[in-house]
Amino acid sequence: MRILLIGDLNSRFIRDYALHLKSSKLTNLQTDLFATMTPFDPIHKKCFDNVYTYPHLKLYKYVQQFRVLIRLVYLFFFILLKGRKYSCIHIQYVLIDFFAFSLLFRIMRIQPIVTVFGSDLVKISGTRKRLLRGFLRNIKLITFANPELRDEICTFYGIDPGLSRICRFGLSPLDLIKTLRPQGQEALRTDIGLPEDKIIICVGNNFNSNQQHLEILSALAGNQALQIFSDKLHFVFPLTYGNEIKYKEVIMETLRHFPFSHTIYPEYLDERANACLRLSCDIMIQLQKKDQLSGAMQEHLFAGNIVITGGWLPYKVFRDRGIYFREIRGVTEIGDDLVFCLNNLTSEKQKCSENSDQIYSMSGWGNTISDWIELYDEGPVNNLSPQ
Repeated sequence: MRILLIGDLNSRFIRDYALHLKSSKLTNLQTDLFATMTPFDPIHKKCFDNVYTYPHLKLYKYVQQFRVLIRLVYLFFFILLKGRKYSCIHIQYVLIDFFAFSLLFRIMRIQPIVTVFGSDLVKISGTRKRLLRGFLRNIKLITFANPELRDEICTFYGIDPGLSRICRFGLSPLDLIKTLRPQGQEALRTDIGLPEDKIIICVGNNFNSNQQHLEILSALAGNQALQIFSDKLHFVFPLTYGNEIKYKEVIMETLRHFPFSHTIYPEYLDERANACLRLSCDIMIQLQKKDQLSGAMQEHLFAGNIVITGGWLPYKVFRDRGIYFREIRGVTEIGDDLVFCLNNLTSEKQKCSENSDQIYSMSGWGNTISDWIELYDEGPVNNLSPQ
């Protein structure tokens, strides 16, 4: 079987996905990737048999539209010339580029599998949504991690729900967190430069505005009851990835006036440092505007953190499994809810004690990869035999 993945080489989810496919029951498997974003790291040969991409020029940093045009042209001709060689074309993250491929796929009688990450179809303009409708009506299958998002997307785009599947990416960091846990919180905090004797509170997990850092900082700084705990608290801001550089600069400038001690991680953290961070924290604040099923939030839950998140986010799947987390109705409530957690820290942590097992059963790779394999067992995505 020859599978072409179209997605971001930098995505931990896509790399881990390819690795677990290789170790699965699929035989004679070839997994290639067309990389849609500029690679940060060297090509991952252990993940993919072949990696294809387009020229990555410094100019793209300043003229993003030029990058989109070049990528669209290269991907168009790649599919035109090589698309029929694959048993399956699997698009992981829907780019606006694909609206231009609807006719090409129909002419070539190719029906791709599409995996929705969430922001790709939710956090886009109405014009972009309309442009993608034609493309999304000519797919073989579409996958979601969250039933609530599936219902919303299928309704809006007019997709037959029978073509949808619930398939979740596994979270490889869960195994590393499990391995590091016995070392103890104090030692792990020392490893990543955090104070050993304070309550550690993590805010968000990247530097995109969807995380609502500025609104959170304003609500925390203006909460008088929280000031009482000032000497006991230390906030952490992982600004390690994202695509809104100017927003990151605004966050860092705002933090210069933040009235609580804090640590900023402005650069990439490796897998071990990320796992140490999850285990070092006591509380995570996760108040995105939109989300499908936050991997970082799941890792914090697995590590035993109290998680405060937004009641507007589609997390019924967690509640149905009995996973404990706190929900607020708006960002302005975060200060008061954090004060409640601090006053009841022991009892709130106790309520989180069963979360680890539930998260692992839901998102450990050993429990998720079989759902993905079933996608490919449903037959090729084109009406021609791969050449």
